[in-house]
Amino acid sequence: MASPKSYRPIALLETLSKLLEKIVAKRITAMAGRLNLIPPDQFGGKEKSSCLDAGLAFVHDVQAAHSQKRFASAALLDISGYYNNIDHDILVHITEKMACFCINGEIGNFFDLANRGVPQGSPLSLVFSSLFTAPLLHRLHSDGMNIRAYIDDIMILTTATSQEGCVSNLIDDIHDLTDALRDFGLSAEMSKTELIHFARTSHCMTKNLPVHLGDRAEDIVHPSEWVRWLGFFLDQRLNFKTHVERLATRAKSMLGGMKMLGNTIRGNSKSLCKTLQTVQNMACHWATGSFRTAPTAVLEHVIALPPIQFRLWKLCVNYASKLRHVPANSQVNACLPPAFDSHHPDVAHPSPLSPINAIAAYTHPQAEFRTPYLMLPWEGIRHLPNRVSLITREGRSDKAKEAYIRAIKDRIAIQDSDPKSVVLFTDSSSIVKNGVRHNGWGWVSFKLGCELANGGGSLGPRSTIYDAEAWALLIGLRNILPFVSCSGATRIAIFSDNAGLIQALLS
Repeated sequence: MASPKSYRPIALLETLSKLLEKIVAKRITAMAGRLNLIPPDQFGGKEKSSCLDAGLAFVHDVQAAHSQKRFASAALLDISGYYNNIDHDILVHITEKMACFCINGEIGNFFDLANRGVPQGSPLSLVFSSLFTAPLLHRLHSDGMNIRAYIDDIMILTTATSQEGCVSNLIDDIHDLTDALRDFGLSAEMSKTELIHFARTSHCMTKNLPVHLGDRAEDIVHPSEWVRWLGFFLDQRLNFKTHVERLATRAKSMLGGMKMLGNTIRGNSKSLCKTLQTVQNMACHWATGSFRTAPTAVLEHVIALPPIQFRLWKLCVNYASKLRHVPANSQVNACLPPAFDSHHPDVAHPSPLSPINAIAAYTHPQAEFRTPYLMLPWEGIRHLPNRVSLITREGRSDKAKEAYIRAIKDRIAIQDSDPKSVVLFTDSSSIVKNGVRHNGWGWVSFKLGCELANGGGSLGPRSTIYDAEAWALLIGLRNILPFVSCSGATRIAIFSDNAGLIQALLS
């Protein structure tokens, strides 16, 4: 920390101000997610995205390149003074801001802040930073650059048929990135730039070409055997051996750090699991104060600590459940195998499995997908008391069924003869073909026995028959409401064969 520019003031707000900022940040983040304002290349500053997503998508792309017998290389860059150089003319949100320094309890004079920067430590800083760089990432992505960002940490991944081709691509991409940053009033901390070449075979590790970004010695970026990115220690073979060894060593010195290990382990390598299990065994003996010869399985049972292989399994299952509700434009979603949309457990997954494909195999084929941002956090449910009445079938006997059918026919006849009523029929169907579910929906509306309009369509494999029924109801109502408002009708009679859906919507 010898350089003065290495020091960063952290914004410390009073409790009420921070609470208000959190509310505003949650709303802006939700709207940004619904409108897809933050590109999928940015993994920070948005909901349903994490460092783990960035790491899994990155490893998937590298292994996909290796499966095609291509070389892969990556450059890691850091934006210099990122938070302090966000231009307010591009992102207008702060005006007439003042600040002061507090050193050793002494509070200095307040001074005006320049029209640049967002305060570090503010709940709004992450989402504002991601929104600020959204046009930049869109521009680079449209130019064909494979880039990933987590706020101000940037990784450029390139593939080619040779390592020389990867180096040439990285030089062009880094120059394009620095030019784009300059247009936004930003710059890269070139002294922190790192380079790594990922080896498909042992023979590929003999070459380690540097990247020449200029004529000076400091413009030469030499490759490393491993790099640290977003908490991952990535080595040339991507076997996570370096990652596990370093975190296991850290855990040995501080056993309380065990919780940081599981999220970055891929697969069930016996050697890596053994390394972690050894550290956990030490933790068991230390926590229980038992003899060194005490059986580890007994100690794990006493302190309710499952073996490491089951902890890793639980982490994989937890992450697999998240895959059912990631946004459609997420990079993780793009890496999922076609078999993920299957509804038969025996549909084959690609081989060899990438980390994302391996985790996707933990999901149940009948697990329901959830579409994010259908309802924003501050949007409540509109109740319609005394405006909606529900008639459902009572009893399960054949006699009750026949009576219900007669009552429905009588009700349809009454509604068809009522000039104040519009009748809407909805239905859906579902079939599974070649392991993939296909859901169809349709609707038709009548007034005084004459057809007004009709429509139908299909939904993707990640939907259920309930989704199709709800979609038919939504589209049908959306199409007949304008007619209802101009025809003088005061009632809409909806006939649907999915009572569970209707009851759920009205609950």
